[in-house]
Amino acid sequence: MFKINPINETMKKKYIEFLTSAKQLSQTTAESKLKSIYKYDDYTKQSDYKTLNTDTARAFQKYLQKLTFRNQTISGQTVYQTLKDVQEFFVWLSEKPGYKSKISYEKIQHLNPSFSTIQMANNRPPRAYPTNLTYIKKLILSIKGTEEIDLRDKAIIAMLIMTGMRVEALATLPVGCVDMDRWLIDQNPDKGVKTKFSKRIYTVIIKIDSIFVEAVEEWFQFLKKKNVPSTHPLFPKADHIHEQGTFIFINNKLSDRCMRGSQISRILQERCKQASEKYYSAHTLRHLHERTVEKAAGRTEQIKALSQNMGHNNLYTTLDCYGYINDTDRINILNTLDFRGIS
Repeated sequence: MFKINPINETMKKKYIEFLTSAKQLSQTTAESKLKSIYKYDDYTKQSDYKTLNTDTARAFQKYLQKLTFRNQTISGQTVYQTLKDVQEFFVWLSEKPGYKSKISYEKIQHLNPSFSTIQMANNRPPRAYPTNLTYIKKLILSIKGTEEIDLRDKAIIAMLIMTGMRVEALATLPVGCVDMDRWLIDQNPDKGVKTKFSKRIYTVIIKIDSIFVEAVEEWFQFLKKKNVPSTHPLFPKADHIHEQGTFIFINNKLSDRCMRGSQISRILQERCKQASEKYYSAHTLRHLHERTVEKAAGRTEQIKALSQNMGHNNLYTTLDCYGYINDTDRINILNTLDFRGIS
């Protein structure tokens, strides 16, 4: 077992502060980068970062390619991300006093992922998500109850598929950020909405199917009847009430507090179980939303509008990360091409 290097630990702490403060990364993202640096520490046995050289950088790449986790070699994506994270750390470190003369740009370049590593990283399988809207309809229609919990859960599922919103944003969305006259959502971080990179996003609630529309309308009618204030979370968490004489806690009333994204995931898990359907995460519904709307879009400007509606800065992100065409669809699309009239 090797000793902890206190100087290394100090520099890592300063780097995390830089990532979360200057770079405005979340604590979770910063800590994931720190895990990559720990892999480098493990390989070098906590050697001083000033000792980085070309041989160490190359050997570290080979070390990662043989590294295992739970008896399996780590993925190409993990190798790639680890190298990029460590490389970024050394770039930052090379500008600090005491390291400028020791860590050269040339040494850092030897941490570049190899071509084969990049290829393996790009070969990761696409995210599995439900292939059609029938799945979502079954989930909503399987909720037979009329209690406020049931109305909320139906509306959550419907809103996920009609907006493609990220789950943390939906969980923290207040009532006042939704304009039901225009079917428009203002994902406003100043109102407490947790969007990615704290970006303000105006999102149209796309009326994909009447079943989804009715579920959301029913929920808003309930909120209006209850005179719920605009600052109240749109989808509040449930209160746990103790059933007298038992050890059971039940959820039969809603509170005035926001849920976490993980709680929406648990709601989906429970509703899938009740409907005897396979569980897909809330984020996969964002993928299904993109594929559904993209299929209906006939013009480039409509696809661009979809991209902006999802909060993307450019169309490439939408089409590359969310517009993946699975093998079955790809085969069907290519087999139905009409070449008549083409010489």
